[in-house]
Formats: sequence, C-alpha cells, structure tokens
Amino acid sequence: MFSRGNSRPSSPELSKAWERLDTDDVPGALRQLRQAGPAPLGQVALVVGRAARAAGFDDLHRAASALAARPGRARALYD
Repeated sequence: MFSRGNSRPSSPELSKAWERLDTDDVPGALRQLRQAGPAPLGQVALVVGRAARAAGFDDLHRAASALAARPGRARALYD
C-alpha cells in the first residue's frame, strides 16, 4: 500500500495524537485518539495506520492506509 507521504490530520485532537507518535508514544497516541471528538474517517485512519505500523500490526496498518486513501469506500473495504 502506498503511503500518503506527509499527510497529517488537521483536527487539533488528532494532531495531538500524531505528535505523540512523533515521540514513539503509541499508548499516548491511542489515549489521545479515544479522547478526540468526531473527526473525518480518513484522518482517524491516518493516525490509526501510523500507530499500527509503529506497533507492528501490519494488517491493521494496511487496512487503515487503504481507508485513509479512500475514506468514501469504507464499506467496500470492510466487505
């Protein structure tokens, strides 16, 4: 799956989670993600994908990357 390069979430809450990942704090990023309010699915997938990659969950990373690339096709990806 191709990376979206320097894509970063734009919502403040998700940006805080992203910053935690910058310091390799995966648990902190996930806590921040749980506290975040509603956000666009594609942006949440960016954070989840990066956290999954850092934690070694390759399947989740691939799924989140696919969702981040095409957030409007979530149902197709689920199926």
